[in-house]
Amino acid sequence: MRYIERVTEDSLLNKRVRGRKLKYTDNKAKTHLARIYGFKCCYCESPINSADYFEVEHFYPRHPNPIPFNMNKATYSRFVVNDVRNWHVACKRCNSTKGNFVGALSPNYFYDLSGSQNGWNVSDESYISKNIWYDGAEAYFTNKYQSFFDKIKINGETTKEKIGIHAALYQCRVLYLEETMCFMYLLASLIQKTVNSNVNNQNVNWFDALFLFNTIRKRFTKKAPYSRMIINNCGLAYLQIVECLIRVGCPLNFQDICKDM
Repeated sequence: MRYIERVTEDSLLNKRVRGRKLKYTDNKAKTHLARIYGFKCCYCESPINSADYFEVEHFYPRHPNPIPFNMNKATYSRFVVNDVRNWHVACKRCNSTKGNFVGALSPNYFYDLSGSQNGWNVSDESYISKNIWYDGAEAYFTNKYQSFFDKIKINGETTKEKIGIHAALYQCRVLYLEETMCFMYLLASLIQKTVNSNVNNQNVNWFDALFLFNTIRKRFTKKAPYSRMIINNCGLAYLQIVECLIRVGCPLNFQDICKDM
C-alpha cells in the first residue's frame, strides 16, 4: 500500500452527469477511480485486470455499527459515505474481508473532527511510510493498524489449514519481487559487460541494457503493482544502477527517475 495523489483528479468525479451527482455505482466513476489507482487494489496493490475483478471500496463503510464521528445516519451518509473522497478501488478479496471495519489506513483521504481542519484531510506518503513497510514480500505495520491488515490478510492466511485465495495473493507478491530482483541482477551484469567492452575498445551496444532498464523502471512507478514493496526492497540498488548508467553516458535524468518513484 502506498499514497496515491488524487486531489487534482477528483474534479472529474464531482462533475454532474445529466444533471445529477455521480454515484459510485456508475461505470464512469468506477473507470475513473481505477485509472487514478493505476488499475490496482489500494490496499494490497494487486493488479486489477478486468472490470469484473475490482470494486469501488468505501473507506468509511456504508453500514457501520456504531456510526462513527457521533453523526446521525443521514449526516454520515451525506458528508462521509457518499463523498467522492471516500471512494477507492479495491480487489474483491480486500473489499470483502474489510467489510464494515472502521480504523483502516487510508491511501490518501481521511476524515477527522479532532484536528484544526475539521472534516476531510489529505495524508501524505511519509505518514503511510511510518505505518507500513515491507521486508521481502512480508508487510509490517505499526500497532495502530495491525488489526486492520490482519483482517484483510495482506500476508496470507495465518494457519496451514486456511490456505486460500489470500495465500495465493501473497505468493504472487513473492514471485513478482523475485522476478524484479532477477531483472536487476541481469541488468547489472549487462552494464558490467558493456563497460568492459568499452574498455577493450569494442563496439558498445547499450540497447539491451536500456531496454531492460525501462522494463525495470516501470515497476518502480507509483501506480505499478506492488510498487511499495519493490521500492522498500530494491530502491537503493535501483538508484545505484541509475547512477552507474548516467556515469557511463546513458541519457537518463536522475531527478525525473526519482519523481517517478
